Amino acid sequence: MKVRPNLIIPGFPKSGTSSLYHYLSQHPDIDGIKGKEPHVFSKARQFERREEVFRRQFDTSTRFRYRMEASTTYMITPEAPERIERTVPDPKFIIIARDPIERVFSHFNWLWCMGQIENDFRTEILKWEEKPYHPDVHFGGNYKNYVAFSRYGEQFQRYLDVFERDQILYLTTESLKTSTETVLHKCLDFLNLDPIEGIDTRRQNVTKKNEVVTAPNFLIRLRQALPDVLFSLPAVSYVKKWFTKTYEPKVFGVEEEQLVYDLMEDDIRLQERLGLLSDEWKTTQKYL
Repeated sequence: MKVRPNLIIPGFPKSGTSSLYHYLSQHPDIDGIKGKEPHVFSKARQFERREEVFRRQFDTSTRFRYRMEASTTYMITPEAPERIERTVPDPKFIIIARDPIERVFSHFNWLWCMGQIENDFRTEILKWEEKPYHPDVHFGGNYKNYVAFSRYGEQFQRYLDVFERDQILYLTTESLKTSTETVLHKCLDFLNLDPIEGIDTRRQNVTKKNEVVTAPNFLIRLRQALPDVLFSLPAVSYVKKWFTKTYEPKVFGVEEEQLVYDLMEDDIRLQERLGLLSDEWKTTQKYL
């Protein structure tokens, strides 16, 4: 039996796809793929072995109406819509988008708090504007084409070129945060599923202050070789602080907002023509 997803959340990084996936996977008629993001339709090697991946990561029983996966590379990858169309008969999509300027800030802060960024904001953004997106170039699974991921218009249009509009439910991250129950009812209505009670609606994958250990490799290997009891000693804890750096999310202002808006002004106009722009996107609305 071929096992394939028929519900796909091809969202954007730091836009609430993890939370939405978590909420919907609690429905008894929805089977969420193990690991959430297999990137089958964005990575050529994964696509070649897609049947194996889906059989291994989905429940193969027939008791589910939907098999769901959510990979944040499916919007930005040009080949993804056509690969999905070749593989999945009559799929449904739930696309969730955040204020495009705020999404760039959140994407930067996510990687910053992971210790993955050494540049200031402007240098980092412009550096990666010059590099084409490639699904196999990653940093812990988080791609650095910050502004490219917020070009919703170009990416949404690719899906409209392949699928019917009524196959797609479009949501905003802001409404998911402020009206979670209402948005979930809208999702289940779109899927023709009955609502259920008691869904855990705690937000997932939230960026926050983080401590990153930057110890040299030889110290890491030494730590692995010695018993844990030694590392509870006060002196060792003091030394550990030498190699630990605390990262906190940065706060951005008008200068950074203007930089991001200028880089994607044309696409924001396309978003407007496609009916994607939301009044909830307060930062982007300031520049329209």
